[in-house]
Amino acid sequence: MAHSRSRLALRLALLLHSASAPEPAAPIHVVCGCSLDQRLPMVVLLDSMLRHRRSSDGRLLHVHVFAAAEESAAWDALLGCVLRPTMPPSARLIVHTFNESAWEPSIVTRSVERGTQRLTSAYNWFRWYAHLTLGAHARKFVYLDCDTLVRADVAALADIELASSTYGRAAIGAVFTPQPLRAFLCQRTRTIQKWALVRPDRTRVPLLSDEVHALNAGVLVFDADEWARQRTLEVWHALQLRSRAGGCLWKIAGQPELQLIFGERIAQLDPRWNHGWLGSTAWLLRERGDAFVREWAHAAAAQAYVLHWNGPLKPWAARAGARRAGSEAAHANRTPATDDALVSALWWEAASNVRCALERCARSLGLRNTPCREA
Repeated sequence: MAHSRSRLALRLALLLHSASAPEPAAPIHVVCGCSLDQRLPMVVLLDSMLRHRRSSDGRLLHVHVFAAAEESAAWDALLGCVLRPTMPPSARLIVHTFNESAWEPSIVTRSVERGTQRLTSAYNWFRWYAHLTLGAHARKFVYLDCDTLVRADVAALADIELASSTYGRAAIGAVFTPQPLRAFLCQRTRTIQKWALVRPDRTRVPLLSDEVHALNAGVLVFDADEWARQRTLEVWHALQLRSRAGGCLWKIAGQPELQLIFGERIAQLDPRWNHGWLGSTAWLLRERGDAFVREWAHAAAAQAYVLHWNGPLKPWAARAGARRAGSEAAHANRTPATDDALVSALWWEAASNVRCALERCARSLGLRNTPCREA
């Protein structure tokens, strides 16, 4: 009898312990991907993310790298050589092969056909289908372009509650730029929405003003369940099929459509999570003036959580060294190169952590070398 009572007491103690033990926190999921010839900015991005992750909360960081079938094995070997040996135990790097045959063809082809910039690479489109690969274990995730640099703990971005100011829960969160959406469209915003967008449930997307600000899709937070509940891909498909007017609809495919689809159902992120226009100093000087450019460059260095070189001049481009040398000589004079060099120095500092390891690994794998010294 005493033995039975002791076993019963032990079972009760185990049940009480399991009931009181907190459930493990859900991992943080980040998605990114670019072609193998862009491996230098990609590896610098991944290293910056890992270095700024604060693992004291006990949560795992799962970084999902998406690659084309012909490049996925090389990506896995390269990342295994460069980053995995020094990764913290709380981080995981997973390489996925995206399957273009599973994508709705009209979303890509018709979007490209109706735009003036023909972004046909699958690396511009896989983000909209990443949730299908990630499945039930990653219902919320962050997407980052490979021309970004992380300077804060990405967990803070992943934990942002996605809600629009008017419509409640949102499928995506994004940073809105100072540019109006109409700058990316060939026709008036409301003209496109009126005849193009009726949801599968027959409800209409609230019409947007021509002056609404444009989002940038280089840094996004996805709620995959809400993305599916709003039947986003169906609506995107309908947008293509119902496009009655001929000619150009948008200037850059794969970005304005999101705002036409969601209307105001988009969560606005803190602009520090996507400090863009880097590499666009000449345009900024022309459009916004010297004072804005000076403030923008210094804000990037002092305040930004994610730097985004979505402009034409990338720090890792072959001309970067010449621009830096020229800007040093012209530091006393205001030139676009001066501001590019100020912010590019942040990227080169981060790149110094991995450039030599990347060169060694690329050589061992038979890939074209990335010189250890700055170009």
